Amino acid sequence: MQTPRHRRDWKSAGAWLLLGFTAAVVLAPHRLTGVPERQAQSFMPPSLYHSSTAGNEYLLGTDYLGRSFLAVLGVAVSATAQVALGGTAAVLLGVLVVGTIHGSTQSRLLRSALSMGNLGVMAVPEAAVLITIAAIWPRTATTWHVNASMISVLVFFAIPPGARLIAERIRAVNKSGYVTASRECGATSLYTFWYDVWPHLTEDVAWIAASVLPRFVAAEVGLAYLGVEYREFEGLGRIIAKSFNNLIDSTARFQMLVTIAAILWVALIPQVVLHLRSMRAWKAESI
Repeated sequence: MQTPRHRRDWKSAGAWLLLGFTAAVVLAPHRLTGVPERQAQSFMPPSLYHSSTAGNEYLLGTDYLGRSFLAVLGVAVSATAQVALGGTAAVLLGVLVVGTIHGSTQSRLLRSALSMGNLGVMAVPEAAVLITIAAIWPRTATTWHVNASMISVLVFFAIPPGARLIAERIRAVNKSGYVTASRECGATSLYTFWYDVWPHLTEDVAWIAASVLPRFVAAEVGLAYLGVEYREFEGLGRIIAKSFNNLIDSTARFQMLVTIAAILWVALIPQVVLHLRSMRAWKAESI
């Protein structure tokens, strides 16, 4: 009979296995997850066992263009995860830079800018800004400029709340006695920040990442459902949007459920990592 601890170990092992598989899909060469170059000859409904346009069998059937759905899903997971991870990294960098400067200098100008940014985030709908930006770009605009402008909006909206949290944490840590003692002993600002301040910021940074990454996934999926998406980008949002056009087919409904599960998994990756990290810390304390 398995004990509760053994069950937790199995759950942790399964979560780490799924994380490793996701990382392999995201980082694998395109030839391993790439969509076949063959284009569909018709827009026939997908089939779970056989694709008449391809002439062979596909696991999970074909998509709306007759391509292997499993290959399309692999590319979509990779594309969505890469954009979400890259945007989250940009947000964390901005949060740390702005929060550290604000918490260390007590700049009134920066405090006013962050307050205005927080008010702007609450007052202006993020989706409305993204739709407007996607619409005003001309058709001749390059893909990189259009996509970068939309991702920049998501980054800009996510920085003020996180920077304010980091600034408050830094102000609280700077008032502690060991930081003052470190500075009086001649330690440089970089040394003090890395050894005395940074350890107190890791938990806040982790939770900021856990809240920001799902926003990138939700923005892509939600806008794709509305017909607004990154240019020349085939992510999970496009797959789920196309699935609604063929819900009469049972295989299409099954593929939509698989896509929803993939969306939830990518969005919850930071929370899963934090949960596994807390479980490891609990095990270390219980030994």
